Amino acid sequence: MARTIREELRRRTLIGACGAVAIVVLWCLAMQFVVHPPDWSEGRWRTLSPRDALVLGFWFLVLLAALGIWQFAMARFRCPKCGEVFGYYFGQRATRRLTRRRPQTCPSCGISLDEPMPEGPTNPIG
Repeated sequence: MARTIREELRRRTLIGACGAVAIVVLWCLAMQFVVHPPDWSEGRWRTLSPRDALVLGFWFLVLLAALGIWQFAMARFRCPKCGEVFGYYFGQRATRRLTRRRPQTCPSCGISLDEPMPEGPTNPIG
């Protein structure tokens, strides 16, 4: 049986969430084994020197940038009919099971999200 547009959107949302968790885990491993700020494991991170605090802040910015880029890439799901990008918040609302105001159609062309994904060369990832 063919997947619906909503199921494909839900799959992309799940991949996005799992990827975000993987980025955070890899970042934590990098902090522990590669960067390892001084006194991180002893709990004395509040007394870091200004240079070490700046390095630690840089690594937090790297984490935020990686998460932002990942979420931006995963949110670019296109409507298979009109080609418009659904966007992150639309995808989150459309894939929730218990939301009362869950979208039922594409906001651009009105195709139902419960219709099967079209076969062929259409690329919904965009």
